[in-house]
Amino acid sequence: MGPPTAWASNSGGVSVNMYNSRPQHELHTQPSFTSDVYDAGAEKAGAYAASHHSTAQLVPSMSTTAMTTPAPPEEAPQEPTRWVIEPVDAGFWRIIQNFDFKWYGSTMGTGIVSILLFTLSETYPDAQSLLFSLSVFFFGLNIIFYTVILAATILRYVVYPKFFLMMISDPGQAMYLGTMPMGFATIITMTVNVVVPRSPGWATAAWAFWWVDVVISLACALGVPWLIQTRHHMITDLDKMTAGWLLPVVAPIVAAATGSAVASALPAGGDALVTILVSYVLVGTGLSTALMVIVIYYLRLTTFKLPPTEHMVSTFLPLGALGQGGFAFQQLGQQALRVFPVTGTLPAVVSAGDALLAGKMLFALGFVVAVVLWGFAMLWFLFAVLSVTRQRVPFSNGWWAFTFPLGVLATSTLAMGRNLPSVAFQTLGTIFAVVVMVMWVVVVVMLVVRMSTARKWAIFKAAEVTGPLNKLSV
Repeated sequence: MGPPTAWASNSGGVSVNMYNSRPQHELHTQPSFTSDVYDAGAEKAGAYAASHHSTAQLVPSMSTTAMTTPAPPEEAPQEPTRWVIEPVDAGFWRIIQNFDFKWYGSTMGTGIVSILLFTLSETYPDAQSLLFSLSVFFFGLNIIFYTVILAATILRYVVYPKFFLMMISDPGQAMYLGTMPMGFATIITMTVNVVVPRSPGWATAAWAFWWVDVVISLACALGVPWLIQTRHHMITDLDKMTAGWLLPVVAPIVAAATGSAVASALPAGGDALVTILVSYVLVGTGLSTALMVIVIYYLRLTTFKLPPTEHMVSTFLPLGALGQGGFAFQQLGQQALRVFPVTGTLPAVVSAGDALLAGKMLFALGFVVAVVLWGFAMLWFLFAVLSVTRQRVPFSNGWWAFTFPLGVLATSTLAMGRNLPSVAFQTLGTIFAVVVMVMWVVVVVMLVVRMSTARKWAIFKAAEVTGPLNKLSV
């Protein structure tokens, strides 16, 4: 048996819609504003004729018959909505139909928590055992999350392939494509951190997974902006722009940071060198585009003020591009310092008498770029905090934006504290990390509460399922 496809029924001439439990024929028998005016006019005319009966007899042209207003024509019954794919009313298949790419935000949030716990385990030796165990726990939890979400995604588009075309044609939904490779990147990073030191053979597997992530990230970073330029309509209106535009173009930056981790697991040679150079290309592709989007987003904020309440959480997204970019530059510089002298890269610099000079230059440059991006991120962090504290922000899957963007900023801050070294940056990075973990708990608890009640359907609700792209034109 295939998945159920019934959403609306039309039995005995009565059409029922899941969003309105009243029959359709009742919706069209309610008095309209126009009929109320007609009825009121007729009533007043009758009262006028009764109180002036004698006048009506002397002046035949003022008869009550002439003053009576005819009743308006009855409205035709509204045709039931015709769908390309019938939305399912409830149950398992409704969840699958509405299981969109927003859910990968949970893997990004869970993944960055595992990475932060691992980083803190190396920063605080006294608590290393506990923090490392927690990082492994969240790593395993993230693998479970990602596996379930990926399986649901595959099932959705195998059973309902037309939803994929509707999704990429929807300006708001297509942006979330970038969350898929970013969630996967956190698993690759933790594989390098936790698995490779105990099973070195996994380094090759992590490298292969990283190339898959690179391809998907570039497809998102190039494909979604192209859709904005060619297929997406109305989104180019500046007042409708959100920081969600950053999601597809941040994916290569995350892949670049993951590339630095993968390079550290490879021997100092050709494979590591290729990984480093490709990662520099990725961070150039993603960061340059992200900076352009941030400029446009700032123009939108200054011209049309803060975004709608439901999109307020997206004000944290610029932190992801800036924080991850700073972390990537620091880590890639560190790997260049390790690999370049062995591979003889940039021989003109090496011939000056210092084999480490090329790597030293990139390491120093990476730190300077990270500091500059960190300063820019602090500006946006203040903007974001002031924005979300102005009013009550309704809960949604978008709340995962409280975790990953601030989380990658925390990793960059901790790396700066380690490279300087600086207790101040180390302490601030730790504070950021704790805030991220607290927000992860808050989001998960609220998700569980929503999913255990009837309000779970507000969580499982993809725009393309009941949107205009899924409706047949009459």
